[in-house]
Amino acid sequence: MKKIDILINKFIKSSYFKLLIFFFIFVVFADSINNLHDKKANIKLKFDNIILNKANNNKNSDLYWANKVIEGGYILHFRHTQREKWNDATAFDALELQKKLTAEKESFIKATCLTEQGVEEAKLINKFFNILDIKISEVISSPSCRARMTSQIAFGKIDKISNSLLHRTAMTPKQGTIMAKQLKKLVLDLNIEKGKNIILSGHGGTIEDNYDGKKFIDINKYGNLERDEGGFVIIEKVNNKLIAVHKFKRFSNFINQIIEFPVN
Repeated sequence: MKKIDILINKFIKSSYFKLLIFFFIFVVFADSINNLHDKKANIKLKFDNIILNKANNNKNSDLYWANKVIEGGYILHFRHTQREKWNDATAFDALELQKKLTAEKESFIKATCLTEQGVEEAKLINKFFNILDIKISEVISSPSCRARMTSQIAFGKIDKISNSLLHRTAMTPKQGTIMAKQLKKLVLDLNIEKGKNIILSGHGGTIEDNYDGKKFIDINKYGNLERDEGGFVIIEKVNNKLIAVHKFKRFSNFINQIIEFPVN
């Protein structure tokens, strides 16, 4: 036993033992650091998920409503895409409708129809609606050339044309009020299919407060509904009331919330 004790003592005092102890401590330390790193990564992931879930569930966020549009079940009021800024555009609209002209064949085509850029913007809407598989049941359009072109290019069809979607500055104030009531009746009579959206292709001013928006919208939960060309308002129909729940000022505001790219 004494010989064994002597050998053990010599081994403990040797450099090999010290090296073994150092190696053991290093392994334990490295494992602790690795566990700490994993814990930090898990904490960060949980935190990121909390932030993401908060954004997804925030009913005031663009992300929340972008996902809702994809789910369907809403009325989307689109402002037509770009047209040339002719001061008398609405007078040309009036001429087109009064005389039952086809603006695309008239010399004033640039006043009421889409520009080359507007055509591309409408194609962009079409492409992303297809990419995101956004379902559409009906498309109702203003009779103006730019709204009709937006309907056909962006959504592939027009199910109904209604003068009630025309810009209010193209008509008398008295008729504007009548048209607002007609538009409301038209929309309330629509059947919203589960998982599908209804498209109203028209003009910015049609449902804004400074025109006849208050006669059409029962409850405005968003606020200012002014949009750039190609922007849209999300309208919810609840208990026979029309509620403006969100606005995408321009189409890119919608797309940039929902399209992600590979990280490389």
